[in-house]
Amino acid sequence: MDVFAGIAEVRVSDRSMTGTATLIETLEFDNLIAQAVRHDGLGAEPHREPRRAMRREDYPDRDDQNWMKHTLAWFDDATGKVALDYRQCTPTR
Repeated sequence: MDVFAGIAEVRVSDRSMTGTATLIETLEFDNLIAQAVRHDGLGAEPHREPRRAMRREDYPDRDDQNWMKHTLAWFDDATGKVALDYRQCTPTR
């Protein structure tokens, strides 16, 4: 994905105490981008329905029978691949 491809260009060169805070913020940014691209983007792709933030204009109706479940994602840094799996969801309402 284009967003994730640019992360390698992010650098922190300040070695002062202020730079330490910048380094921590940069690491947090890296984690958030990775989560957004790897899990949220790829996890929403197979859904053939709209659910919460995973909106699909091409599938306007919910499909609780097939998609009332949690999406789990694992990222393998060595291969750069995401594995998806699902866990049943227990409705609370």
